[in-house]
Amino acid sequence: IETFCFIATKDDGIKPFILNNVQRKYLRYLVKKYWKSFITPSGKVRYRFEGIREICLKARQFGLSTFISALFFYDTIVNEGTNTAVFCQDYDASTAMLKKYKLYYKNIDDEFKPVITHNNESTLVFGQMFSSIQSETPGSNARTASNKGRSKTIRNLHCSEFAEWSDSETTLTGL
Repeated sequence: IETFCFIATKDDGIKPFILNNVQRKYLRYLVKKYWKSFITPSGKVRYRFEGIREICLKARQFGLSTFISALFFYDTIVNEGTNTAVFCQDYDASTAMLKKYKLYYKNIDDEFKPVITHNNESTLVFGQMFSSIQSETPGSNARTASNKGRSKTIRNLHCSEFAEWSDSETTLTGL
């Protein structure tokens, strides 16, 4: 993350993402518990997080949402067929979250950038990799909430401000 991610700070503009103590401690925990090897179709051994299922009840302003988004961004751009979904409580938060992903993309070296084949206010698609990042709201009623996540294979799921969702239980059935 510290090698290629840049973040927008409140005071200093755009700068390299240097993990704070809380983020560093959480990363050590995740690596210890979830970092696993796997064999690629070409026979190479690679590593990635596997099976993370975490619920973070957190204080505000420790940067855990930014940390999780950077972790998911990295996973999405280096592993083919990785779909990342981010659900935020409202449209503005959803748009702001996707802007973080776009900032990460903008600032990585060209040699690591997968080609973007679709880019709008809610989605980044890396078509040649069969990977994507999508940021959206959970749905304002049972009908729309129940369709969220359907017919998608979501590898990384970030549910932000879950307590603020209108119909959280219904949305989760599709995710």
